[in-house]
Amino acid sequence: MMAWWAAWWAALTAAALARAAALTPTETALWTWAESQGANVSRIVPTTGVYGRGLAAVDGSQGELLSLPRHLIMGCDAVARVALELPGVVAFTGCEDGVGRTSMRFAGGFEAWDGNTLVVFVAHHRLLGAASPWAPYLDSLPASFDTLPPYLLAVAAVGGSAEEAVRAMDAADAFEGGALRDVVQKEASKWLYFSRLVAAAFADHAGVEATRALRTVLWAKAVVATRAVHLSSLGRCLVPFWDLINHGAYAAKREVVDDERVAYVRDAPSDGGELVHDYQLSSSTGGACAWDWLITFGFVPRD
Repeated sequence: MMAWWAAWWAALTAAALARAAALTPTETALWTWAESQGANVSRIVPTTGVYGRGLAAVDGSQGELLSLPRHLIMGCDAVARVALELPGVVAFTGCEDGVGRTSMRFAGGFEAWDGNTLVVFVAHHRLLGAASPWAPYLDSLPASFDTLPPYLLAVAAVGGSAEEAVRAMDAADAFEGGALRDVVQKEASKWLYFSRLVAAAFADHAGVEATRALRTVLWAKAVVATRAVHLSSLGRCLVPFWDLINHGAYAAKREVVDDERVAYVRDAPSDGGELVHDYQLSSSTGGACAWDWLITFGFVPRD
């Protein structure tokens, strides 16, 4: 009988080879960065799922499949540590109430709340480029969000590329004459209003070129809207790797959040191996409809 350690080593080696074969160069940099920071990502590998690129367990098994140290999480803890160093921010409160609620006030007199404080933080680190400790993670995120109507319309209003303008026109045409056209346009207007305020603060207090700042804030807004998850006391967070997990209703998983780490634990094996997370979108009238999902996340769940 093979010694337990030999079987364990063989399994790890097979997992590493499978992961290396599946990773793109950007993903290789992401995995390498995470492991250098103390993350355990040896049991997961990229896959192509129902909603596109996702994550799977290398052996389809259950148990703790992903573990990240708390300092890798972009959430209220991280925001609170540096909030007053962000361009134009003069006051910050929150992250003490056990639900991740936050408030950020700017020199111009406006405020950002909860998820929008995370948007400011993400935009700031995106503008830092390679100097950001999250650079490998941010580089792995989509450069644009071509199926998210508010983002497309907002970027087009800023004056994007010809391709972006065409995608925005296609999105507008899809809603033309429909009851939801005004809803989509109003949402895009709110994105623009908030993003212009933050971009002005970046321009005034950090010398960032205005259009670059505005496009970066809109990108960060889309990142947080589509990829943040709510983790118990941490509130809305960007969790590297977890944000690659596709939607799946009634996911047989649970989260572990303590002072040291965040972990994804699956309680039952999966034949397909893909990891899923139930994003549990709801509207003011109860259950969310297909349009709510499209406007919020840029996709419509099959379930």
